[in-house]
Amino acid sequence: MTPNPGAMQHILDNAPGATERLLTRHLDRVYKIWRAVGGWGGFPSPISLIINPVYGCNLNCDFCSYGRENTRRVFIDLSDLMDVVERLDFKGGVESAELTGGGEPLLHPKILDIVDELYDYGLDIGMITNGTLIDNEMAERLVSKLDWVRVSLYEDSFGRSIAGAVLLMEARERLGSECKITLKFSLLSGRMDWIVRLISRTAAGLTDGIYGKIISDSHGQMTARDADLLCKLEAFGMRGIDHGLAISGIKRAPNFWCWMAPIQATIDPHCNLHYCCNYQFDKRKMDFEWGSKDHLEMVYSMRGVKTNSCFGCQYSHCRIIDYNRVATELLGLPKGVDDDPHRNFM
Repeated sequence: MTPNPGAMQHILDNAPGATERLLTRHLDRVYKIWRAVGGWGGFPSPISLIINPVYGCNLNCDFCSYGRENTRRVFIDLSDLMDVVERLDFKGGVESAELTGGGEPLLHPKILDIVDELYDYGLDIGMITNGTLIDNEMAERLVSKLDWVRVSLYEDSFGRSIAGAVLLMEARERLGSECKITLKFSLLSGRMDWIVRLISRTAAGLTDGIYGKIISDSHGQMTARDADLLCKLEAFGMRGIDHGLAISGIKRAPNFWCWMAPIQATIDPHCNLHYCCNYQFDKRKMDFEWGSKDHLEMVYSMRGVKTNSCFGCQYSHCRIIDYNRVATELLGLPKGVDDDPHRNFM
């Protein structure tokens, strides 16, 4: 499936960065999922695995959505994890894995063994970490096997996180690695001044890119102060800023198909599969096999407010809504229930 020029321009105008995302880089897989739900073909294996290897963190960020899970440390079992990976890769379609949280991945006592196993399996691997636990030896092990590392910056741990990013960059240079290293900050909209001061002075030009996400504390609406600070951040060369807010109070109803959930599988530290990477809000687990009839029915039902079956993306500022909309429009698929050819089959 090839997007037409008009649709692609629509993406660039309304969803900056969407053309680089998982959905729009794998429209062929999205189309296979849509056909499978209609009974017109087999359901493909996921492209990507979102692996949360740890509950528990060495930081205590007040806005963390996994705060409840992180009160007690749980570490994923490596053998069980690889069993799940092999089960999901039933058609040889799994291409990558992302080690994230949950908690802080580098707290896992066998995190480097996990990286080695996934690498030997043949997957491209990325990691999201706060960077505070990285030393020279770990930095070399990571950049030798990972395709990318994103170091998350927070106000209270900024210096330690930057130090970890520096170790990664130095290790990459020593080893001649091509691992991409970026920084990302997450901020409450009322507490952003520090990032303007510190990044402009310390981190600009340090890594391959700096990205930002501003977490709304104003009921999904961008304030004038938020907008002013965003302009300052962009002036400092911050790329890929995702404000995570609804501009001028416009709410984006998530009425499109959810393609993100069936194109990637999310695995928690107990090796449970979840419907959605946003499972801290939607606690349902997949108690059936990937691609089974029950799975197809769940994919069909994930229409946001259309069926009230999807919890996470009912947040009007969720960026995944834009990516789902873009993929649906590029493939020319039906958006609503009334014009959906699947409704009789399901």
